[in-house]
Amino acid sequence: MSLLDDKKKFDQRRAHAPQIVKEKFKFTEKKDEPPLKKVKKEFQKPITSTTTAGFARQRFDFIQALKAEQDPLDRDGLIRKLAFDVFKSQELFEELKNNERLIYDEKNKTFAYRHTYNIRSKEDLLNLLKQNKDYGGMDYKGMKDSYHGLATAVDQLEAEGHVYVLRQKDQTPKMIFYNDNNLNIEMSPEFIKMWDEVEVPKNIEKELKNANLKSMETFKNKVNEKILVKEKKKRVNNRARITNKHIWGEVEKSEKKK
Repeated sequence: MSLLDDKKKFDQRRAHAPQIVKEKFKFTEKKDEPPLKKVKKEFQKPITSTTTAGFARQRFDFIQALKAEQDPLDRDGLIRKLAFDVFKSQELFEELKNNERLIYDEKNKTFAYRHTYNIRSKEDLLNLLKQNKDYGGMDYKGMKDSYHGLATAVDQLEAEGHVYVLRQKDQTPKMIFYNDNNLNIEMSPEFIKMWDEVEVPKNIEKELKNANLKSMETFKNKVNEKILVKEKKKRVNNRARITNKHIWGEVEKSEKKK
């Protein structure tokens, strides 16, 4: 078979083979569809003193600004700090004037924050601790907002021996106790030496058990458990009495009918 015969057969097979026709895509505009509408952006009003959000924001900023200050602020000082004049808004002024957390001085026209404690110096802090010495120590966190120099004052009073400071793990003060010098007793050097030489056992709980002693924590928990048991018993008894009264009343009614 020659090459010419092969070519003829190939042409015949190609002529009978199916052909794929690619149609060109034609873009047609749909006249029935309405044109796209332009979306109008709504204008948002800025937050001012006339809006509810602006009123609340100015009130919050005003209180926070005074809280950060130790001394009262007059009108000029408030404007420099807040960038708005509170005295121009009668409604805002009256609310801040009557706010329990603020102090308004009618004579000097000044505002001040009403701190929990009136502490302005190290001496004020010492006097406050002295006045409350019979009630134990005072919480450092509760006094922190009253005096910005509280940390320095506490460190100085502790170094001078006027207070005892109970600190947390990060060494920040937790409780402050007044050191009453009248209660300080002088000890002999021999006693102090003996005290220092006493070794604290590594396992205190085990040593207490060997000595038939109870720790305060264990004793406290047991007392609380007893109290809880008693309260539960009382509640059960009260419910039983109420139920019995109700039944007794029904019995009396049935006897009267007979």
